Amino acid sequence: MSVRFPRLAAAKAERIIADRDGLSLRELEDLGLPELETQQFAPTGPPRVSAEYLLSVRERLSLFAREAGYPQRRELGRFDSTAAVYLAELDLPIGQVIRSDTWAWMTVFLVPHLVQWRWGKVDHCASISRYTGILQRNALGRLWFRAYVMREPGEAPWSTLQLVNEDAHVAILERTSISRDHRLARAIVSAWHESGRGEDALRDAMVRIRVQLLLRDVSELTDASLREVVLSAFR
Repeated sequence: MSVRFPRLAAAKAERIIADRDGLSLRELEDLGLPELETQQFAPTGPPRVSAEYLLSVRERLSLFAREAGYPQRRELGRFDSTAAVYLAELDLPIGQVIRSDTWAWMTVFLVPHLVQWRWGKVDHCASISRYTGILQRNALGRLWFRAYVMREPGEAPWSTLQLVNEDAHVAILERTSISRDHRLARAIVSAWHESGRGEDALRDAMVRIRVQLLLRDVSELTDASLREVVLSAFR
């Protein structure tokens, strides 16, 4: 979607989150959007996004949360998978959604109730990194990035994405040396799933794969050769 999204600096986001400390999920859910005319946007580019569009995104994400048990935390993985596909299919402008301040605005103003539900504790706020952290840590940005990296070419774009759980996200997508090569990241997820082994096996394989990255340029490998390199790391 060719529009400009608002941005929120980390320092300002932290002050807002601190002021909201102790609010319930319902109170966070009832917070309205700020007037967009008062928000920071890139100085030039396509038209600014409308409040109506932003509210429609919030409603869809809130619907996915309710389907996953909100306000209880029953099926968090289901929410992650569904929301990741939805955010990816919005076709958001890549130059804006790789910025942490774009996602900071969305998490602070659009879905603070979902951030607290997904990452907070009963008596403790969600970590500030879930609002203002790097792309791989932001509560929404991480889901968009997960789908962006795991999207397969062809008629089943989300087949590999559905295999990514929290362990795989941390092990693979929070390591830039791996996640920047989308083909490699997808191959690791597929091999891990095929191996049927647990988190320890994934961590061990990641060590071996990172050594391989030092020894060879995997981007030059064919799909078949890359698959063999990754499978061998799980043996």
